[in-house]
Formats: sequence, C-alpha cells, structure tokens
Amino acid sequence: MRESCRRRERRAQSELIGYVLVFSAVVLAVGGIVTFGVSALDQVQSSTVAANGEFAMESVAADIEELYYGTGTVRNTELTLEAATLETGPPAIVNVTATRGSETVEIDRELDPLVYRVEDTTIAYENTLVVRDQSRGSVAVNDPLLKISDRRAVVPVVETNATSQSVGGGTHRVHSVLNQTTAESISLSRGPVAQRVHLNVTVQSVPDRIDAWERQLNETVGGLTRPSGVPYAGDPACRRPESGHVTCIVETDRVVISHAEIAYELR
Repeated sequence: MRESCRRRERRAQSELIGYVLVFSAVVLAVGGIVTFGVSALDQVQSSTVAANGEFAMESVAADIEELYYGTGTVRNTELTLEAATLETGPPAIVNVTATRGSETVEIDRELDPLVYRVEDTTIAYENTLVVRDQSRGSVAVNDPLLKISDRRAVVPVVETNATSQSVGGGTHRVHSVLNQTTAESISLSRGPVAQRVHLNVTVQSVPDRIDAWERQLNETVGGLTRPSGVPYAGDPACRRPESGHVTCIVETDRVVISHAEIAYELR
C-alpha cells in the first residue's frame, strides 16, 4: 500500500515538473518571438523611412536640376519627414580648373549640402549627386550631371547656399531660388601645334561621401589616365590624396564649366 502511494507521489511530481518545463518553454518561445518581432518591425520601419528619404532627396535633386538648366527660377519641394530631420550639412568644396597654354578657366566654390537624416542613415544632396550613407558604407543614389571623356567634358558646379539650418517631423518644404547662372568653355587650339585642354576636377567633402564621389568620378572618366607633366602621370585619372577629397586630372578637347548659384530655405 505504502509502495503504491509512493509511486503515485513520484508520478505526480513528474507531471508537475513536466508542466513547469513545458510552461517555461512556451514562455521563452513567446518572449523570443516578441523580442524578434519588435526588432524586425523596428528595422522595417527604419528601412521604410530611409527609403522615403531617398525618394524625397531625388525629388529635391530633380527640382534643383530644373533650376540649373534654367527651366525655372523657383521650386518648392515638399517632404514628409516623420521621424527624420532635414538639415544643412558641413560645407563641401568643388574646384574646376581648365588650362590650355596660357589660357585658364577656373571656378572654386564652397556649397552647403542638404542632408536628410534618420537614425544611423543620411541621404545627402551635393552638387547634383545624391549619396546614401549608413553603417555599411556610402552609395550613390543617382548619377551626377558631370561628364568627362577624352573628347569633351561638362562639369557642373551647383553652389547651394542655405538660409536656414534644420527642420524635423511633419511636412516641410525646400524652397529653392536660382540667383544666377554662368557658363564658360575652353577648346582645343587649332594652331600649327594643337594644344589640348588640361582639366583638373577636385571635390572635397566628408570622408564617407567622398567614397561615393570617387566611385562616380572613376566611372565617369572610364579608362582615362593622368597626362604627362603631372604627379602620378600614367596612373588612373582620379586619386585620393587625402581622406577628405578626390582629384581627377585628364586631357580633353573641350571643357564646359557650368555654374549655378541656388539659395535654399527649409520651411
């Protein structure tokens, strides 16, 4: 009789332990699912906001491009920021120098990039290029208007000047106004000894954004190499002498440098 009672007690204890283990496993599983689900939702939300930022900055680029081409003098680009901010980034510098013999055309401008920022991601507009920068590195969202070949080079300098610093949340506008445009060109001389145009394009910006600029410039110049008489002659045309800027030196038959001065205000 006593042996039968002991067996029932052991069976009851085993069943209780079994219930506790099953219940614990269920709680852990549900907790893991909830934790993973919340994390995944956060990642999806962040990715969605960043994707919206890309689209918004491409819209800004398209409107500023219209001002650069002279199809308008004022543009208003509406952006929904949600959890993001729109701000003026650290200044960038673009220098373009074209030389043929004793003739030189040069433009050197400092400009204010426009930056869309959400958590660890920024999407910046800078001299016709939109760059997405995040923890995994930077990537160009579009192609800049700059074109360089051994026959012809068109180099835009879009000097964006900010009149306000930042806005965040809700719906805002980028109010862009074209102040002035200029264009200068220099071509291959047709004298007894033809002289080609020596072109130097330098972009200076934050290091991560320069990574994207370097890739885009190398893609633009293709297989062109540095001409004789300059440092690293015969090497690829574009180099990074320092982390914060990239320089391309080529020879071509004709260079057109287009400059547009555009003021923007965040409203």
